[in-house]
Amino acid sequence: MKKDFFVFIVLIGLLGCIGGGTHGYIKRYRYDVSKYVLEKGVHQIISESATVHQDSVKDYYNDDTNYIRINIIENGSPYAYTFHFYGGKEYWDSSKTSAISIAYAYDKNRKGGSAGNGGVKPNDFMLNKELTEPFEREFINKIDSVLKIKHREE
Repeated sequence: MKKDFFVFIVLIGLLGCIGGGTHGYIKRYRYDVSKYVLEKGVHQIISESATVHQDSVKDYYNDDTNYIRINIIENGSPYAYTFHFYGGKEYWDSSKTSAISIAYAYDKNRKGGSAGNGGVKPNDFMLNKELTEPFEREFINKIDSVLKIKHREE
């Protein structure tokens, strides 16, 4: 009986670890267009911008569909971002709104991370500002311009 109880406790503990953590998001930008329209605007900015460059290594966090990893150079300082398109295919196929969220962000000193791993805490206003402002100036504002609509922040 004790052995069965022990095995049960170990299994519960292991199952709790399987899902792992989540990155959460540092900031989300919502648009009143479908994901596919937003995605087209995102790729247009990446291909036309002199300051925004997509990482060339394709992997889970840079698959062009769910996640995109970019580097932004602003005033000679490099910033690295991984952003995520909100939702999944079923949502993307039916929703009239879409959003991108900053999942990971790093400054020139590699300070940052995600909200989920504690690298970017909600109450660290200075770091949040330092990381989000270049993203907004060099990327989000350009998406607004290409789509001819203003995003909403979440």
